[in-house]
Amino acid sequence: MSGKLFAAFVMTLLLSGCILDDVTGPSGTPVDFTEVDSGQYSKLSYPADNYTFSDNVAFGAFYNELVCSMFAPCTVPDVDFSTKMVLAVVMGERTSGGYSIDIKEILVKGGALTVVVKSRSPAPGEIVTLALTNPYDIVSIDRTELPIGFYYE
Repeated sequence: MSGKLFAAFVMTLLLSGCILDDVTGPSGTPVDFTEVDSGQYSKLSYPADNYTFSDNVAFGAFYNELVCSMFAPCTVPDVDFSTKMVLAVVMGERTSGGYSIDIKEILVKGGALTVVVKSRSPAPGEIVTLALTNPYDIVSIDRTELPIGFYYE
């Protein structure tokens, strides 16, 4: 009986290797990226999501809605979309400060890109601002046709 139990244990260990990325995080070759903008406050409550942009029109509309306002005009960051593309992560509206979201790294493996995202929430009892926030992070990378996935730590 102990032989069957040992075999079941070994099989469980082998099968768990199939989902190793879920336990240890993704792996691959790092891809260079450049910070375009990040912040805690935005004009609209943009829904929590991942966004990719390969043209200035779509990115400009997104950025204007997310960041710019009639009270605080701004300029859309300059990105050369002939060679670059933009990736953005938005945490969504939060009822206080103490939240953040950051693109930590971008990896390529097996013909796909994985964007590793780190989000932070305030600890219980942490002193935070009492204001609505909508954390976001925006980066640019070399233009690619590879599929892009997002992994949240």
